Amino acid sequence: MRRRLTAIGVAALVAGAVALAGYLVLRDRIESNWSNSLAQLQAALGPGASVTYGSLAIGAFTSSGTVEGLSISAPNHTTPFSVTVEELVADGLASEGGDGFRIDDASARGLVVATPYGTLRAERAEAEDLVVDDSVMRGPIAWSRRIALRSAEFGLLSYEPTAVYPPAGEPTAGADTGGDAPAEAGGAAAAAAAPKLEVAELSLDALDSGLLDSLRFERLTLAGPEGLAGDVARGGLRRLDLTLLASGLAGRLMPARVVLEALRLEEASLRDPERRVRVASLDMEVRPDSGELRQELTVEGLHFELPEPVFAGFWEPIREAGYPAGFRVELRTRTAGTGQFEVETLRAELPEAAWLEATALLDGLKPLDLVGAPDLVVPALLRSRLGAASLTLVDEGGLDTLLEGPAAAQGMTARQLRQVAAFRVAEALRQGQLPRDFGVAVQEFLTDPGRLVVRAQPGQPVPLIALGMLVLTPERTAESLGLSARNQPAD
Repeated sequence: MRRRLTAIGVAALVAGAVALAGYLVLRDRIESNWSNSLAQLQAALGPGASVTYGSLAIGAFTSSGTVEGLSISAPNHTTPFSVTVEELVADGLASEGGDGFRIDDASARGLVVATPYGTLRAERAEAEDLVVDDSVMRGPIAWSRRIALRSAEFGLLSYEPTAVYPPAGEPTAGADTGGDAPAEAGGAAAAAAAPKLEVAELSLDALDSGLLDSLRFERLTLAGPEGLAGDVARGGLRRLDLTLLASGLAGRLMPARVVLEALRLEEASLRDPERRVRVASLDMEVRPDSGELRQELTVEGLHFELPEPVFAGFWEPIREAGYPAGFRVELRTRTAGTGQFEVETLRAELPEAAWLEATALLDGLKPLDLVGAPDLVVPALLRSRLGAASLTLVDEGGLDTLLEGPAAAQGMTARQLRQVAAFRVAEALRQGQLPRDFGVAVQEFLTDPGRLVVRAQPGQPVPLIALGMLVLTPERTAESLGLSARNQPAD
């Protein structure tokens, strides 16, 4: 018995020694991976960079490590930045490529990233299959370092800007426009800071080579200058091209590249001390289609509060009549590189009350013309040519309810407001300021609302600015536009 116990004891000691040796070898390897990865990271960040930490603890018989007090600084990087982490726990750390690394799972507490743009903070952050290597990402500009991950989650995330950097509207230096974007986008630096953002929960899926497959968030708030504020209960996006977004060339490349394929917001509002706009939901989708760019936007429950007296009592009659206190808006457009822009539909409606729908086809309008400040976009629109257009206004029984608030602000009923408008149209007709068919149809609609349909169908595209001639030479201009109008009972 004693010999058997002795043999068991010797075997246990041998097994323990082997396990301890394995643990020491594994520990040395993990510590070496950590040391090499941190050293490679510091070297990759260029002169003046530093990577330091307070302590490193290696898990027993695991490939995990815990770093406390991690600090990364790159003051001479193209975009100077610093990163601090109170605690970083990572599993499966290994070298990747020439000077990169890979982590199977990582979690961080107290993350702070500071750049000239602003400061990003996260109370907690988690990532799976994180890879940082030296392969080049190709986009409008070349990125010398690739970041990829399978998924990531952030809790209590905030971003506080310090400046707009680089100036809005100016592409990043070295950007490749493919020869079709202007060499200088111009535009002065924005004076006002971007809004401060806070997000309770944020998750990412499948980021690689600057393309993010999806993003979801909950409880987003923003606070900007001069009392600007906003919030979104939840939302998300799909297929975000970060390389295109960071280049400053979004909307300027041909053939067109999509920055974002889809966006959804729920229970969102934007307000300042005098105005407030909120929506129940907003969905946007953008997709390339045979050299064209198609865009769709749907807004449900659009509600606004404006300081102008005419809107002071706008919503109260609508609620009292039992209609929803919010509009539905739908927009579908098509942009072609050949210089054609089509509004396939722009429809605004108060469900079961009334609706308005417009369409338009414009020639000679390049995609670049639609990017920029209003003082540049409007002249480009006026230089374009109108191929076709239509406007349909339908009263489903609630038009007077919509007009009741604005009418009351002028001391009238909705019917009296329509009568005043009809009188003014009749006076314009008498003075020869409106095409007869158009004026008569509008007058009939104001007197007895039904379905008003106005169409422009010129034999060949005419300059959009020609619409301004309707007042000076109404009949001749209406003929050149192929203008027709009629009012008929609603369905």
